[in-house]
Amino acid sequence: MEQGTKEWHDWRNTGIGSSDASVIMGTSPWSTPRQLAETKKGLRERPEKNFAMQRGLDLEHEARLAYEKKMDEIMQAECIVHKKHKWMKASLDGINISRDIILEIKCPGKADHQKAVNGEIPEKYYAQVQHQLMTAEIKVAHYWSYYKPKGEEGEGALVIVDQDPEYQADLFDRELEFYEKYIKGDELPDPIDKDIVMRDDDLWKALTDQYKEAKDALDEISAVEKELKKRLYELAGENTAQGNGIRITRYFKKGRVNYDKIPELKDIDLEQYRGKGKIEQKLNILKDDQK
Repeated sequence: MEQGTKEWHDWRNTGIGSSDASVIMGTSPWSTPRQLAETKKGLRERPEKNFAMQRGLDLEHEARLAYEKKMDEIMQAECIVHKKHKWMKASLDGINISRDIILEIKCPGKADHQKAVNGEIPEKYYAQVQHQLMTAEIKVAHYWSYYKPKGEEGEGALVIVDQDPEYQADLFDRELEFYEKYIKGDELPDPIDKDIVMRDDDLWKALTDQYKEAKDALDEISAVEKELKKRLYELAGENTAQGNGIRITRYFKKGRVNYDKIPELKDIDLEQYRGKGKIEQKLNILKDDQK
């Protein structure tokens, strides 16, 4: 399966991939859990390639050759699925012939490359590598940072990464919860600060002021309407009453069915009969302490 194709994206959307791990762990600077869930559900467009992503794609082949020359090891890119937990997926930049080392290639900027030179992985990539180790059930990963300033020779830095059992246990629990609730289920993660776009432009202010004025007027009219309806019901009493273009009719309304109390449905998963969810919007007027 070729990475970056529609088939590959569809494959990734049905589970948790290695690049999803940092989002779920809250260490990704590029996405949030809510944005990730919306993307996987097809409710949000995939982000377009930025400069850093394109640089990585352009340099990946050269970086792989540099690694293979240094390590005298052939690494083959491969898409894998965990043997037991089929929702765990990973697109490996490389795995060796003996299948005991995986390769993760990054072509970062100077600051992140310097971290690799110093023997550490940038935090935003740590969950990704640990996810790959878990999914492949391999003990060692080679994080290969390849830095190539324009017009200069490329430089590689290798960081050897071992399994981190304590971190992996936490990562697995969070990924499983995300998969069950937000990929299989109909829920979405709560928005965090990075999900909220703050607006203070003139058009936004004008429209929100108009809306709040209209809402106040509507609330006042609704309260009057509710009180008048109550008084007319009282005047009609137990009769059907009509006059001046208004009719009040009494009728019988059945109670709702409490499906939880039906014995025959006790062991039936009713979720399989639920219709497809959809994104809707709601508008809230914030209190002073929420602004």
